Amino acid sequence: MENKNQTRVKIPKSFYNTWNIELGKAVILEDDYGNIFAVEIDVITINNKVSAYFNNGMNTLKDFYQIEVGLVHFKYVGQGTFKIRFSIAPIGVSRPQLESTSRIQRGTRRNVMGK
Repeated sequence: MENKNQTRVKIPKSFYNTWNIELGKAVILEDDYGNIFAVEIDVITINNKVSAYFNNGMNTLKDFYQIEVGLVHFKYVGQGTFKIRFSIAPIGVSRPQLESTSRIQRGTRRNVMGK
């Protein structure tokens, strides 16, 4: 039975299809400070469609960094190990509303204005 409070992160299908054998059933997530987290991979097959998730172990990472809202960047470095970095909103601080324009559009607009 799945724990509804368990944090899980979907692994992109193309990445998983390429690296699933090397990843195995668990991976290591390591931050820039040497903190290491073992995280299990859950694979779910429904109607012959495979979905993979980082699952057991993600709550430990979330609790360690006290993440309520944030973005985790995963960089695969091989042998079942990912380097991780964060873009985190501190607990209790609301995230600002995103603008409707993309970074490229804003950059283009700045370049035009700078002429």
